[in-house]
Amino acid sequence: MAEDFISKRIQQILSERNWSTYRLVKECGCSRNSVYNAVSGEHDIQVSTLFSICEALNITVTEFFHADPETEIVKTEQEKLLLQSFRSMGEDSRLRMMGYVQALADEENRKRDK
Repeated sequence: MAEDFISKRIQQILSERNWSTYRLVKECGCSRNSVYNAVSGEHDIQVSTLFSICEALNITVTEFFHADPETEIVKTEQEKLLLQSFRSMGEDSRLRMMGYVQALADEENRKRDK
């Protein structure tokens, strides 16, 4: 069912970003019930809710439905620069960079979830 795909895809993106459903509610501005229903897959999702969720996640609807996890979609110049820099590094530098970026992301998540 479409609801299952949408629900699983939302859960996947939230997990990848280390976001809670509560944070998604706060970021997208939809009702708590609409977001929880979309995440649980228990009810059909309204198109407007899906668009709001995608906007909160800073992805397009096309990116949301893009199913190939091996293909990276880079949107901004900052993302392109970060990816180019990462690819030019040796393994040790990559590991240090990943640790630093994860620490920054964890800090941001803690701030938002308060």
